[in-house]
Parts: sequence; C-alpha cells; structure tokens
Amino acid sequence: MKPFAIVSLAVLFFLPFGCARSDDTPDINGHWRAVWISQGGEVPSDFVFRTGEDGLLQGEVHNGDEVIPFTRIESSGRHINLYLDGFESLISADIAPDGGSMIGNWSKRVGAPVGLPFQAVKGDLARFPLDRYPPLEGTAPIQDITGSWKYLWKGGSPDDFMVMTCRQEGDRVTASVRSPIGDWRWLEGIYRNGRLRLSLFNGTWVFLLSAEMDASGTLHGTWVKSANMPYEWSATREDVTLTDPFTISRLTNDEGVFRFSFPLAETPEVRVSQDDPRFKGRPLVVAFTTTGCPNGHDNAALISKLYKDYHERGLQVLFVNYEFVDELDLIQTRVERFRRLYDLPFPIAFSLAKNKAEAGRELPDLERFIAHPTTFILDAAGRVAAIHTGMDGPGTGEHYVRLEQRYRSIIESLLKP
Repeated sequence: MKPFAIVSLAVLFFLPFGCARSDDTPDINGHWRAVWISQGGEVPSDFVFRTGEDGLLQGEVHNGDEVIPFTRIESSGRHINLYLDGFESLISADIAPDGGSMIGNWSKRVGAPVGLPFQAVKGDLARFPLDRYPPLEGTAPIQDITGSWKYLWKGGSPDDFMVMTCRQEGDRVTASVRSPIGDWRWLEGIYRNGRLRLSLFNGTWVFLLSAEMDASGTLHGTWVKSANMPYEWSATREDVTLTDPFTISRLTNDEGVFRFSFPLAETPEVRVSQDDPRFKGRPLVVAFTTTGCPNGHDNAALISKLYKDYHERGLQVLFVNYEFVDELDLIQTRVERFRRLYDLPFPIAFSLAKNKAEAGRELPDLERFIAHPTTFILDAAGRVAAIHTGMDGPGTGEHYVRLEQRYRSIIESLLKP
C-alpha cells in the first residue's frame, strides 16, 4: 500500500482510542476493503486496523492522502462498532468466525441522517479490483487524465460548472472536486483506458463517481451520494476558473451594514449581535457553519488558527452553528464537541433555521444565504470588508493555501499596526 501523509477530520474529533480485544474476538489487524452498498453500486474505501503498544485495537479510514482515525472502537465477541464521533457516525458489524470479513450497517446522525448496508473483506485488496473494473475495450483517446476537468451536471447550464483536478500514477487516481460553494475533499480510485472510478468515505459522506470516456475524450458518468439516486454528469479536460468565492454572497446595502442576532449555545437566554461590546472597535470574523458538513470542519480548523495568530492584536471571532434540530441539549452537545475539536475559545451561537431560505430570512442585510460555511469579515467600525462563500479545504492543495493567504491579507489590513 502507498504510505499516507495527511491526518484529517476525525483525529480532531477527540483523541482517538481503541478497545481491548476479548479472547473470543477474531484478529482483524491488517488492511480491509470496506464497501457501502448504494443505489449506484458498491462504494469502496480502505480501512487499516492494528493493535497498539497498549494492547488496544486502533483503526483508520484511508482516502488518497487522507487518514481518518476511528475515535472509538467497541467489540464484544464477533460484534464490532466503529465510531467517527464528529459526525455521530457508526459502523456496526458482525465479524466472520475466521476474522476475514464483516457485514453490517453504517449510519450517521448529523446533517441529514442516513444509513447504508456495509461490508468489508480483509486482505491487501485493491480499492477497485482489476477483474471487476477492467479497462474499456479499444483505445481511449486519453490515457492519463492528470489535469483539470470541467465538470457539468446533466441538464445544467454550461456556466454552472465545477472543477475536477486529477492526479494519475499508473492506473491509480487521486482527485479533488471544487464547486463555487465547497469542495469534495479527497477522492481515490482508478482510471483504466477510459473507465474512471473514484470514491470516498469520511464519516458523513459516501461518494462514488463512475464514468466512461467517449471517442471525443469526454467523460460521461454518475455521482452517488450516500443513499441518494445517482446524478448524471460529464467532464471535459480544460483549464477553467471558478467564480471567486469572495464575490458570490452580496449585501442588500452599499454601506457594508450587517446585522445579526442569535442565542449563545452555552447561555441561550443571552443573544449576541453585531453591537456586542466584545466586538466594538475590533475586526470581527463571523462564520455561519454546521457540524454536519466536512467543509465546516475544515473552515473551523482554519479560523481557529487565524484566531490564535491574530487575537492578541484585536481580532474577534463568532461562530453561528446550524444543526437543523430543535432539541437544545443536542445542539449544545454538538457545539461543545465542535469547540473541543478545533479549540474554539470564542463565542458560538446557534440558529434554529432548518434550511437556507430560513437562514436567509434571519439575515436581512444578505441578498441570499447560499452555503455553509459562509464567512464574514467586518472591520473595526462594523462594516463588512469581505464575504467568503463555501470552503476550499486542504484536499484542494494550492487553493487552500491561497485561501488562507487571502484571509490573512484581509485581516492584517484591518488590524492596527
């Protein structure tokens, strides 16, 4: 197996810990090919289990260069539970007596609750085995898909596109997909003479991209997300540029006025607004986010870093979380977990809005609420200096680097020397 470099998401969900394997639990140490059964076929990923020096079982999910440790593993006899707590994600499965396979179900609760059948087989198996995913017949016009691809949904406007960036070595492909409102993180799979397969599992997303190339070099395929029906798409290799995410969300006024008022998660009887004394005369970052989306997690990690670097010079931060539930105790639990995940010492408020239309009605100075996360940067006078829609996370490479640099440039321009 190729070594993996980037530890992401769930390593921050709390420090991961394993479980002691009882005498009647089969030995599952090693590499596993894990599969979710979707409406578009099997969605594979790679698991690795090992017993640590402390004797506890540990496990990881691998997607390309991303490694996601399971935060908890529980086993009793031949039954095992694998947790990714940041998304309230659980794989519950029964292990075969010989320890060579397991079968069960996956479910997650944050965001839109969903579940799928799950199974896995132990061994040094390919994510997309050659005998089941062979090359297409004939000779495809493009043998190496490395580069940028313009990605379009079937029936969509030619201007409403995304960008898929592929890196191919042999028949192995890693990829990222960027949309104007967020990225799809790390995808891994194969390209074999016109046949493309890419997949990922990160606790909340189960994605599968399947495509075949036609004689013109165009990819035609389907995208499956978790339990949803497949969506058709096509892609052509060309260098295209997405709309600048700093220009997508706009105010309804020309004065830079941005008003808001939300209850604080820890003390819901107290509301926080743009007039809070803590923010007076200081630059302020306000991030509207959710714990159910990996883009929100990437954004939280970045904002946390910026806060630590600039707070002593006056930067203030407020998060407003959308959990899409009414139960206050559940909202508080998720917010507190999020706070600990990314070391967020600043105020976190919440909204009870259940969709983007409701969220927009709570923000009268915003033309339209488009995406979680959406991040506002206000100057010391309380005027909006910038609005960023969505997120280019670490999986997008140079785009993530550029985003951080731009955030820093804006913030530094607003801070006193």
